[in-house]
Amino acid sequence: MVSKKTAALMRASAMCGALCGGGSRRQVEELGRYGLNAGIAFQIVDDVLGVVADERRLGKPVGSDLREGKKTIVLMHALKNASEEGRRRILSVLGRRDAPKSELEEAVEAMVEAGSIEYARKLASEYAERAKEALKELPETKARRMLAELVDFFVARTY
Repeated sequence: MVSKKTAALMRASAMCGALCGGGSRRQVEELGRYGLNAGIAFQIVDDVLGVVADERRLGKPVGSDLREGKKTIVLMHALKNASEEGRRRILSVLGRRDAPKSELEEAVEAMVEAGSIEYARKLASEYAERAKEALKELPETKARRMLAELVDFFVARTY
């Protein structure tokens, strides 16, 4: 699901930039790979932030993905790895738009205890590394360095 959201847009954008800039077929493909992997990393971190970020900095209510019943990588990992009680707490708020904040906090705690936040952050870092690996096909330029820094920012961001 992740690759059909932000990642698809970033892939297309990177490929369009390469085409407009006169890139070789190989460079267009590699920039597409960069965009796809950078987009996946971005979306995974976005899903993490939707669970644990500061609501004021994020600009949307924490736990909104749970309330909306969105199937994020964080949720999937938590449901697979949480204790029975943890799964119960998560499922009790999943898809419930009126879930009280206290119940959301308990569900988030269960996700943290299941190692889901740590897992997702590690996975995002792996995708970021794949994105940077794709850049090796490009000449060493300021633009290439900026693309590598951009994907590092995606993974490190807190909002």
